[in-house]
Amino acid sequence: DAPYLPGPLPNDPKDSRWAGAPRVDVRLRATVNAAGEVTGPQTVTMVSVQGLHNGETLALRLAWDDPSQDDAGQPTDAVAVVLQPEGVAGDVVSLHAWPLADSPPLDLWVWSGARAAEAWQGQDVEAITDHFEPLLTAQAGTRASWSVYEESRWTVVMHRPLVPVDLSGAARLSPETLAPLAFIVWDGSAGGQRVVSPWVDLRVQPRPTAQGPVPSRPRRAVVWGLSVVVLVVKKSWGGRA
Repeated sequence: DAPYLPGPLPNDPKDSRWAGAPRVDVRLRATVNAAGEVTGPQTVTMVSVQGLHNGETLALRLAWDDPSQDDAGQPTDAVAVVLQPEGVAGDVVSLHAWPLADSPPLDLWVWSGARAAEAWQGQDVEAITDHFEPLLTAQAGTRASWSVYEESRWTVVMHRPLVPVDLSGAARLSPETLAPLAFIVWDGSAGGQRVVSPWVDLRVQPRPTAQGPVPSRPRRAVVWGLSVVVLVVKKSWGGRA
């Protein structure tokens, strides 16, 4: 869930207000090439996700262990939040196999270490696309982000409008609506190896009323190792729960 937080949302990955956002640890899997072969030893295995919103903007805090900081040259460390654009609903092919020749375009919101400028503030790219390479190499974007690399771990904060007006067909997020999303992480030191998550559901919590917070609907919790997942994890890589 992404709780409601009034006012400007935190952009510092170390802001204390992130303590009020539930954390979900989502497992990642290596992708395969056209021959069905794994693309190399997997170096990144999990991404931790937190979300907050203020009624206009969604802020996500993503963190993952990475053995080296690769934010210059190509390939670079990167992460993508994958959303379903307007008009795409129901089961979507697993990201483990995407993109295929007949794959639907998806809404990709991409942070790249190469675009993290002074003070670790970057410009993220969001586009409706059926391939991701141009989003990794673009020089600038329209979404703001902030990042830090410490103790072999990236922590990235990404901001995006709940309802973008600058991208036709982009995913529109609203309170009490479950929004399918997934994650892709690239490790530059591993030759740009790409690892992907299953589809999960994000609920944007409604703004509290004068009588107090709106009661949450009953939720399922899924345990991955020792982490309790409060997002609803799909039963399979391409199917729905």
